[in-house]
Amino acid sequence: MKGVTKPAIDRRTFLRNVAVAGGAAAVVTVSGKVAATDAIKHPADSKPREKGYQETTHIRTYYKTARL
Repeated sequence: MKGVTKPAIDRRTFLRNVAVAGGAAAVVTVSGKVAATDAIKHPADSKPREKGYQETTHIRTYYKTARL
């Protein structure tokens, strides 16, 4: 078979390159989200929220409907 030539890229190399490209795309996506969240600025004059349990109107309504 004199006319048969080897392809420029074999299957194993192709699959390895696809895996590397997928990993690189994931890293870029994640780092872009981190950069976007770092860019969000919180207003300095806003009062910090209290931590812990807060009984809001929504919670009180749920309690009323959940009573037996």
